[in-house]
Amino acid sequence: MSRYDALLDERISHLALFSGTAESFTDGLRREPAVLGLQAELATGAIDAEEAWQFARSLLAGFQPGRRFSGDAVLAALVVSLEGDTSKVAEDLLKAIGNLKLGELPYAPRVARRVILDRAKRVVPVTQKTLSLAPQSSAKFVLLGDDAEDDDSLDVLIFPLAA
Repeated sequence: MSRYDALLDERISHLALFSGTAESFTDGLRREPAVLGLQAELATGAIDAEEAWQFARSLLAGFQPGRRFSGDAVLAALVVSLEGDTSKVAEDLLKAIGNLKLGELPYAPRVARRVILDRAKRVVPVTQKTLSLAPQSSAKFVLLGDDAEDDDSLDVLIFPLAA
């Protein structure tokens, strides 16, 4: 039995039934005890995203073309539980689910795309540059920048690195 089986809770299926949009469903999932519990276990390393792949594969084994997929809400909850996991495995799973284009899964791919967008807004790119301060010296700095597409500015914080 997987710890991800906690997502099989009826509350998650009911939440899907009463959510009008993928956005409201995502917001509801972010407050679900089963999702919050998995997020905490992922954060402490008690479970890992590789187990999430195995759980997703076991869910998708029941997929039948032309019929609404009964594991859609659970798959969406799995996506939200991985929201804070920055591992490559978690990122790959989010992208794989987000790239699905199946009418039988009305929620999971949309929730995954929203989670990916929300994660991108929270991640700050880090760049290291060598700046010449005087003709004979140079120093290393870490530049933290927010190059948001919604405005024309680049907000930068500069931190000197020890030599």
